[in-house]
Amino acid sequence: MVYNTPANMADLFALKGKTVLITGGAGYLGKLFSKALSDAGATVILGDLDESAVQDAAAEVGGQGVALDVTNKESIANVFEGNSIDVVVNNAGLDPKFDDTVSPNDRQFENYPEEFIRKSLDVNLLGATLVAQEAVKKMSKGGVIINISSLYGINGPDQRIYPE
Repeated sequence: MVYNTPANMADLFALKGKTVLITGGAGYLGKLFSKALSDAGATVILGDLDESAVQDAAAEVGGQGVALDVTNKESIANVFEGNSIDVVVNNAGLDPKFDDTVSPNDRQFENYPEEFIRKSLDVNLLGATLVAQEAVKKMSKGGVIINISSLYGINGPDQRIYPE
């Protein structure tokens, strides 16, 4: 059996001609993922709820920034409309316990407010699902959906290790 091997390892990861949508693109990981994918040759679309921040992030990594609310089907459809997206990186995430307005007492598991739990589920679970549903509709010739998750999906976080 003969395998066609690329001339170098970088060719294995070449994304020239591919368009990648990264949700949560204005966040720390979103910018890192965007930069790496852009460096691999992809056209990168960064989507984020914070339109100003996503425009800044896009300029920083050489991509396109778009307003995107992953909890809103219309917002998601607008991003896919007119863009031929080959890869989706479901990276948007919310962890409201780090919001400065949350009291230390409310950060305790037993006191964690229901509204924060619902909002986290809306962004972290429902949002990823809604984006994937739209991607599947639009990727008629195939594509890739990458769902970013956290170790904390398996093990509960130890809040004592995080600074106030």
